[in-house]
Formats: sequence, C-alpha cells, structure tokens
Amino acid sequence: MHLDRQIVDQLVVNGRASLTDIARVVALSVPAVKRRISRLERDDAIRIFESQPEVLPARCS
Repeated sequence: MHLDRQIVDQLVVNGRASLTDIARVVALSVPAVKRRISRLERDDAIRIFESQPEVLPARCS
C-alpha cells in the first residue's frame, strides 16, 4: 500500500504526470504503475483526475 500512496501523492501534485515520471519517483516500471493506477481506479480509490487551480486574491493598487 505504501507504493499506492506514493502514486496517489504524485497524482495529487500533478494529475497530468506521465507514467514514466511517476515510475521514476516510486522506483517501479511503467507497466507496474499503470496496473496499480488501473486497480486504484477500479477500486474507486481514484475517481477523477482534475486540476483545481488556486484562485489568488486580486492585488490592491
């Protein structure tokens, strides 16, 4: 489960991270990362990939 948590953490940081980038960080092969992400999606641990941009307050002049 530790590796799954690392994969999810990478997706939280960058939902558009490539499988190659994630594999490099978690020290797994690309196919292993793909299988784990697919399983996490199937088990509803991951439901949607989306960005949530931070809205910054307008600067006062």
